[in-house]
Amino acid sequence: MNTTIKANPFDTTILNNGVGSRELRDQLLKATETLISSLQSSEHPYSGKAPEEVESEIRQLVSFREDQTSFSDVVDDLNKTVIDNSLFISNEKSIAHLHCPPLIPAVVGELLIGAMNQSLDSWDQSPSATFMDQEMIQWLTSQFGYSEASDGVFTSGGTQSNYMSVLLARDDYCK
Repeated sequence: MNTTIKANPFDTTILNNGVGSRELRDQLLKATETLISSLQSSEHPYSGKAPEEVESEIRQLVSFREDQTSFSDVVDDLNKTVIDNSLFISNEKSIAHLHCPPLIPAVVGELLIGAMNQSLDSWDQSPSATFMDQEMIQWLTSQFGYSEASDGVFTSGGTQSNYMSVLLARDDYCK
């Protein structure tokens, strides 16, 4: 009896120490090569296309189908639409608005954070990241001359920071 073992589809989509880790390497190489190629070939910070053109390209690209599309094809599609129509804030012809060019250590750090999927909403989901956050907050408060009793929290951006400050002010007033 000839039996063929069918590969588990999760082996190539979930980060693990077998096929998943090799797939991660291959996909990172493809994505990195695509990004670097785009950065090197981009003479201007933006493609110059009108918003309607970009919208049309994105709408044609995005489809939530059941069929299997290879990662390589997805990256190629993204390169032709999303990457090529993005704003390259690192381009020397770009003038920063709200965002500064990303630092390479930050980009690599984001990769590691994403791969480890640390969730800082509870210690059991991020034991080391929780302490890293606490140490960073203590260092920052000392840099600003605050007392050792000072504390802080990282937020995802300005709006959440504003809401957090209003909440903390309200709680302090209610005490």
